[in-house]
Amino acid sequence: MQKSKKSSDSDWTGQRGFVKFRRGVQIDTQTLRKKMLNYLESLLEEAKDNAKSPTDSTKRQAWTHVAAYTARVMTSIAKDYDEVRVDEDLTKLENLLNKVKESKATHEPSQ
Repeated sequence: MQKSKKSSDSDWTGQRGFVKFRRGVQIDTQTLRKKMLNYLESLLEEAKDNAKSPTDSTKRQAWTHVAAYTARVMTSIAKDYDEVRVDEDLTKLENLLNKVKESKATHEPSQ
């Protein structure tokens, strides 16, 4: 008769399997964080450039707000990775960007 494996003996639930799983999650999380931070860094630069260029103080203020919020999201991601919080922050940032870009499109002179 063959003995059945205990759950603690399996690769998934055993100590070694769990350590391997955690390492994989940590590596994946670090890779994802790095990609998000790289993207947000380029977005921050774009927002800062846009905050300097418009002559309209309302647009300048809106882009400054986008830049500040982008920096806040970057700090949050760099400090700790809470997927739900990051998703909420990114949704808010996306809404800010859409609002600023919509106002830019409606206020640009037609050519």
